[in-house]
Parts: sequence; C-alpha cells; structure tokens
Amino acid sequence: MKINLAPFVQGILGGIVGAFLIFLLFLGYFKIMDKISTISLICEKEKIIKSRSIECQILEVKDLGETLKKEDMVSPPPELEREFAKDKKTSGKFIQIKYKIKNERKEEIGDRLFLTLIDKTNREYEPGWDLIYWISEEYQPRQEVPPGLEKEMIEIFEVPKESQEPFKLKIKILLNKGFFD
Repeated sequence: MKINLAPFVQGILGGIVGAFLIFLLFLGYFKIMDKISTISLICEKEKIIKSRSIECQILEVKDLGETLKKEDMVSPPPELEREFAKDKKTSGKFIQIKYKIKNERKEEIGDRLFLTLIDKTNREYEPGWDLIYWISEEYQPRQEVPPGLEKEMIEIFEVPKESQEPFKLKIKILLNKGFFD
C-alpha cells in the first residue's frame, strides 16, 4: 500500500507560509502604529524645524572642556550620593546644547522625549544620565511642554575631542496616543 504524502506536505508548507504572512502583516501593523505614535525632528542651530505641530531649535552650543567640576554642580545629587560626588572627567569633551521646543499640539509632550547629538561626521551620542547635576533646575532636559507653550532646555553630551560643529540634535517624541500606550 502506497501512501500519498503530497497533500500532507502541501498542507504543512501552506501552514508555514500562512503563518509567515500573518507575522509579516503584524510586523507591518506595529511599524505603522509606531510611526503614527512618534514625532522625530533634527534640530539645528539658528534654524527653526517644525514637524507635526512641534518646533525645535538649537539656541546655543558650548564646549565645557574635559572636566565638569564638583563645585560647579547646580543641581546636586540626593544626600546619599552627595558624599560620593566628584569631578566628572572624560578623555573627550563635554558639549552643552541649549535648545527650545514649542508645542502647538493639543496634548502635553516631554515625559517620553529622547535626544541624540549628531556631530559634523554624523556620529551619534546619547546624553549622560549623570550629567544633569550640572544643569540648573530651570533648564532641566526632557521637561513636559504643555500645549501652546515653549520651553528652553539644556542637555550635556560626552563626545570625542575631535567632534566638531555643526552639531544637530535628533529629538524623538513618543506621543500619548498610539498602539504602545
């Protein structure tokens, strides 16, 4: 007795192909929803950039050198950490970026704001979480920006000594509406 395996193999292959197509559909859906729920801007110095009712502009770029002094901390760490506070040194340099964000949307933005510094050669740098101690309360980064208002903020980045202007600031804002909320 001969068993015909062709329908069985076709069924298995059809199931695999079908599962793969469903996976691709879901992947595409997530990608679309992610794009809908984010705003990305590349801010430049002395140039207002606008996307989906958000404006940004770099106001000032300052080279802070290779050492941030303990005594220059304007927002000291909590009591427990204060006794361990010390100068922050790098083999590169610290770059301070003062920027402005204007929110013309109907919702508040800011609590889910991600920044990346881009140098002249398109290398990207993330801000240092421990560098906020050298930023005054008034200009703390990633503040919430209510609808219809604008805020100036400062972020400090650690970059190699050879990094040069013009610097750009990539800002990604996750909105309060979308699939991932």
